[in-house]
Amino acid sequence: MIIKANGAEISVLLSSEQQNDYISLTDIAKYKNPDDPRIVISNWLSSYSTIDFLAAWETLYNPNFNRMEFHTVRNEPGRLVLTAKQWIERMNAFEFASWISPEFKLYIIKDYQRLKQQEAEKLTSGWDSKRELSKINYRIHTDAIKEFLISPELTSQEIIIDMPVKQIC
Repeated sequence: MIIKANGAEISVLLSSEQQNDYISLTDIAKYKNPDDPRIVISNWLSSYSTIDFLAAWETLYNPNFNRMEFHTVRNEPGRLVLTAKQWIERMNAFEFASWISPEFKLYIIKDYQRLKQQEAEKLTSGWDSKRELSKINYRIHTDAIKEFLISPELTSQEIIIDMPVKQIC
């Protein structure tokens, strides 16, 4: 799938669980630097606020997150250097988009919502068509039951079941 945000095309991989959709960071970075998006991602990952955000996200959503290793990396002296590959599977692309530009982030969110709405409509359309099919076949089914499954005369046991409780006692 593709999101179109202010003229930029951004690839989206939709998962079947609807919880793990992935938005291409490289495509987002191309909005700022079409020639070398790696520089944009690298600069973003060298920010302590970015790393702190990612650590908070990992703490919330990754039960295997190694906090001790994170604190070791976070507290090393000098310039912070991480690659996208180290974090890519658990990245929050919307936050990256706001680092590119708040306006650009809004374009991405708007088109992502449109994409998710279309996906939801496709899922519900199957339910609607089955409902319509059942509605159309209702008369056929009830007529067939009346004709083939219900005998014209009731048996003595069926008569007892249909009697009011007062008459049985």
